[in-house]
Amino acid sequence: MSSPSDEDIVIFKDWLRENGANFEKIEWPSADTNSGIRGAVALDDIATDEYMVTIPSKLMISPESAFSDPIAGDIFTKNIDILRGN
Repeated sequence: MSSPSDEDIVIFKDWLRENGANFEKIEWPSADTNSGIRGAVALDDIATDEYMVTIPSKLMISPESAFSDPIAGDIFTKNIDILRGN
């Protein structure tokens, strides 16, 4: 699988923001990390009890949302044994 393009990342981050996500105090993805591996970098001080990232529950994948999805739900239902593992 190839890495996402810069344009793909911008589109994804815009979609997250439009849907209520907040990550204003971090830059991600970023290669400007101590290890040089892609990660996240703080853009400002972040207090101990302050959230760095918030993602609304409507954007999260859960068993309930996966199985109730009009497109993927049927696929999940038909393959429940594979999803459960051994």
